Amino acid sequence: DLEGTSSKQDYLVGVGYSKVLVIRYSNNTDHDHWVLTSSPTSNSAFGAAWNHRDANGDDHLYFSANTGIGIFELVDMDLGTLTANMVQLGASYVTNNNDGMNCLFSGVPFPPTHAPTEAPSDAPTSEPSSSPTESPESPTASPSSSPTESPTESPTASPTSAPTESPTASPSSSPTESPTESPTASPSSSPTESPTESPTASPSSAPTAAPTIPPTHATAFPCNHTSPPLQVIGISGGYAVKTLDVITGTYTDYWLLPFGLPVSPYTKLNAVGINPADSTAYGVARSSGQPYLVRFGPDANDPSDLRMEYVLKSPAWSYAGTSDTHGYFHILDQANSKRLYTFENIHQLIGYPDTGAALLADHSEMMPSYTYSGPSVADIVPLRADLEGTSSKQDYLVGVGYSKVLVIRYSNNTDHDHWVLTSSPTSNSAFGAAWNHRDANGDDHLYFSANTGIGIFELVDMDLGTLTANMVQLGASYVTNNNDGMNCLFSGVPFPPTHAPTEAPSDAPTSEPSSSPTE
Repeated sequence: DLEGTSSKQDYLVGVGYSKVLVIRYSNNTDHDHWVLTSSPTSNSAFGAAWNHRDANGDDHLYFSANTGIGIFELVDMDLGTLTANMVQLGASYVTNNNDGMNCLFSGVPFPPTHAPTEAPSDAPTSEPSSSPTESPESPTASPSSSPTESPTESPTASPTSAPTESPTASPSSSPTESPTESPTASPSSSPTESPTESPTASPSSAPTAAPTIPPTHATAFPCNHTSPPLQVIGISGGYAVKTLDVITGTYTDYWLLPFGLPVSPYTKLNAVGINPADSTAYGVARSSGQPYLVRFGPDANDPSDLRMEYVLKSPAWSYAGTSDTHGYFHILDQANSKRLYTFENIHQLIGYPDTGAALLADHSEMMPSYTYSGPSVADIVPLRADLEGTSSKQDYLVGVGYSKVLVIRYSNNTDHDHWVLTSSPTSNSAFGAAWNHRDANGDDHLYFSANTGIGIFELVDMDLGTLTANMVQLGASYVTNNNDGMNCLFSGVPFPPTHAPTEAPSDAPTSEPSSSPTE
């Protein structure tokens, strides 16, 4: 009954990205339709849908996201405000060629959430709550003042209101020596489909108004305008996240990530980036030979501890990856062929410390967003700029490999192209760490750290017409071949203006200042 007529009508419902189409077709003649906006918003199509009916005869609608971000239940459809909510319940398969079907009168396949939708009463109610669990067949009016001295003849699906007159033929395997004097203080936080052996001591302190999703336990990096560049560097027994002082060229340990930090230990970590959607660090880690996208940072339960959790099974290992300002996460597969993979809404995915978690998202068969040819690069950063002279900024990914610069356009995540530029001066070094910092005018600045230790350089003067660019040295770099860079994307420029002009100085002071001094 979506229209408040006190009688149920027939509808067809579909979800497309963040829109919900509802068509009424009662009696196959009385037609109307509505378009609702769902929350949270989504960039995914939903190619499979199911309807399951609970014990009260109410329908539940589930939709599977093609991008693999999960299976959602569509709830709270309101034809007056034209809104609805999508609640994530499980993992989904990555595919764009699929459909769903089910037996329409089959029961609800998802278990109830652990938090009730209403606060529990101080004492058991005479009737079961309408949500979240299905009503028991015969709930008790109140718990008995004292338990029976002997077990019942056979357990029922729901507790009886009074003890049975005779005991069972044989008692349970381990009865207590004596009955408890009184029941526990209050009922459990949510009723179960079958009674538990004993109620919990107290209800949950703050039940939610709607079913909740288990929280992510790795929390955010404290991003602000002055957040420094970060470099993840391989050390004995794991990896160290270090902050870089660009003035002195010194590094300071910020986090230590031992291989045994998650329940399923990892052996490699690279392609890291801080996602602005949740200000949390992500990267690609290898565990038992399989690459995964991981999330890492302070543990929400104890911020003095660190946590690493597996977010999804990755289609490829990568040492070149980054987040962008839109919240996408990109990795380059640079094996036999060059592929770009782009993940959306990773901040909505549930993380698990164990790679064997049943609901861990599996993107191992994901199709690449773009296939290209070009040099291998050791890290990439996002760039939002007008490189093509269109008078509007586009989205690019940029990496430097020795004296070559790879530029990939991915605007709207569909409009792809790429260029290979030659940088000056030439270099025989890989650049394993890269950063993007934004100045007060909203322009991005790209910095690359040379693995050979020859310095940190800013990439400037990129010209897609002449296929050239310049590298300007700004500071010292760390000697390593096992590292990656990440930073808060909206943090300010960390390097002071250069003191050297862009043109060679004259032999004597000029009568007028040079036409192009440095900033």
